[in-house]
Amino acid sequence: TVSGAASGGSIVQSGGTETVASGGLLTSVGGFGWNGLFGTAVVLAGGSADHVYISGGAFNLLGFASAVDVYSGGVENISSGGVLTASSGGGNSVHDNAALNVLAGGSAERIYASGAGADVEVAGTAPRGPDGAA
Repeated sequence: TVSGAASGGSIVQSGGTETVASGGLLTSVGGFGWNGLFGTAVVLAGGSADHVYISGGAFNLLGFASAVDVYSGGVENISSGGVLTASSGGGNSVHDNAALNVLAGGSAERIYASGAGADVEVAGTAPRGPDGAA
């Protein structure tokens, strides 16, 4: 569980779980540069994360996140109150055989979907990117 600030990149292996509590910050400043998710991570309301790489894992967002890339077998669920925003360096992406679900009450911006099987389901708010991507 992250309740303070964890920086430098974190790896959650398959079968593992990480929770970012309210007031917690999972960031990529320095070190590895990305937070790799092959298991499950939950960002609770009031928590935040940035630069998350999801491959075969699940990322459940009830707080705030930016710069999230979902790859094969990965899924990101943005629940009510969850906010996925663009980072200063770019947006958020969904690639081959991956999924992003923006549930009612959740929001996301600058989502880029590419490749076969990239699935973006929106019940909340998801403005389109500048190139017309979902």
